[in-house]
Amino acid sequence: MIEPLSAPVVAGKGSALYRAHSYHTKVPPEGIVPHIVRCCPPGGTVLDPFCGSGMTGVAARLAGRNAVLVDISPLATFISRHHCHPPQPEQLPSEMDLPLREAEAKLGRIYETHCRRCARPATLLRTIWSQKLRCLRCSHEFRLADTTADGRVRREFACPHCRRELRKGSCERLGYDPIELHYRCTDCGKALARIAPGDMDWQLATGDYSTEVAPEWRRQLDVPIPERADEIARLHRDGVKRLSELFTPRNLAVLLYLRAKVTGPNSTLLFLLSSALPRASRLNRYLPHLRAVPGHTFGTMYLPGLQAEENVFLLLRRKRENLRRYSELFYSKAAPTSTVQVHTRSATDLSNIPDQTIDYVFTDPPFGANIAYSELNFLWEAFLGEFTDARLEAVVSKAQKKDATSYRRLMAESLTEANRVLRRDGWLTMVFHNTSSQVWLAVHEALCAARFEVVSTSTFSKGKNLSFKQFTASGTVTHDVVLHCRKCSQPVRPSVLSCGELRKLIGEIEAKDPRQHYSLALGAALARGKTLGVDYAAYCELLAGKEPSDAT
Repeated sequence: MIEPLSAPVVAGKGSALYRAHSYHTKVPPEGIVPHIVRCCPPGGTVLDPFCGSGMTGVAARLAGRNAVLVDISPLATFISRHHCHPPQPEQLPSEMDLPLREAEAKLGRIYETHCRRCARPATLLRTIWSQKLRCLRCSHEFRLADTTADGRVRREFACPHCRRELRKGSCERLGYDPIELHYRCTDCGKALARIAPGDMDWQLATGDYSTEVAPEWRRQLDVPIPERADEIARLHRDGVKRLSELFTPRNLAVLLYLRAKVTGPNSTLLFLLSSALPRASRLNRYLPHLRAVPGHTFGTMYLPGLQAEENVFLLLRRKRENLRRYSELFYSKAAPTSTVQVHTRSATDLSNIPDQTIDYVFTDPPFGANIAYSELNFLWEAFLGEFTDARLEAVVSKAQKKDATSYRRLMAESLTEANRVLRRDGWLTMVFHNTSSQVWLAVHEALCAARFEVVSTSTFSKGKNLSFKQFTASGTVTHDVVLHCRKCSQPVRPSVLSCGELRKLIGEIEAKDPRQHYSLALGAALARGKTLGVDYAAYCELLAGKEPSDAT
């Protein structure tokens, strides 16, 4: 009899298979392969009804299995198709190089400056922009960069004029100014220089390039940003009301010029452009104390106070190299006969899949209210020209008027469909993480309503590469819980651990990191058919020997 993995799995985010195209949540495919090999017979088929960026499909091809991938997001299925069916390495230059050369010949001048040492033309690497603010007490205007101490931007800072303690939210926001150029001069050997922009640099940074772009492509991104939304609406605070305003004028011109060169929906050039969008946008952060550009903050949508405007041509060259490495590694490991089908549809309706034809289900479903997928995908999907139908999106969302009950219902409908298509002796493996007891109860209730029983659990760690939210947010954990489930003939009624059971369970677990401790406790409780009944914050109080202030 097939038994799922009981040992914890660790898989990092550094491989070429993980880095070709970013997405809000991804499980490294190297960590999925052992589960597929263990639970899906050779030549069998794996289903992922919440496929995201398609890592389950990639893992299936690496393991020599077939896969069916489903997601409600057109962006997710677009990325999945390219991840699971990339062009051969030798085919990559044919579609991408000519448009890039044409674009650089026409627009390359907008990323030029002059070397301050030899006065010859130099290649602009990036431009740093700082937010402008006005103190409401003394009306003094200043740049956020002027308030940094030892190069760090802090949540609270002193007004440079009246010295009053301020926050960005207590100031009037006045837009952004270019404050620093990073360039390379090949003539005099100056590898990297950081200088203040001159008059010509200002003109290039703030110029109007609308005549360089066909009007129909500019209109495609000139769409309003929703004012009533959970995540993306915060852009309105910084005066960004349309998607086109998420880019500097010259970056927008280059991206839209190249978008017009795309020949079809499966274009490798379109995949390349999509992979570059986050770093090509104004979401791209700059950390002056590290002199680093870590990219945008995953799982959020906001304009940082200090932004790095990348030279898009250099950025696309780096992304093209990532695609080449991905393609070479993929075809060196993927089974040539395995197949992957990708469908854009809700997981609540898998009517395109016959009953009991799936050998194994592996999925990483939406994490309650942690990530507003359809909102965060809004920019990318506008670029593709197709948006998510969020009516059946399984999330907890105030803007969509979906609470934990709505989330539980949609998850139950999706898992019921997974039960229908799964063979009688097949396993369902769900990777999940959240620190809300309410969300965990909803997930457990959904599994039970869909006639799945949690038989065993383990953990999944993505190594030391933690996201910004995992460091700072109370609603995230560092170790995902892996639930191994089998079909059951009758629905199981979920319950919550009693206080005595919870304290006993805490004493049985050995882990120094409280987040790992919480994940292990969640798994142990679910394997007993129960949920913890406490949020992460209350659990930490119990670990410290305190009486929790909020138990549920």
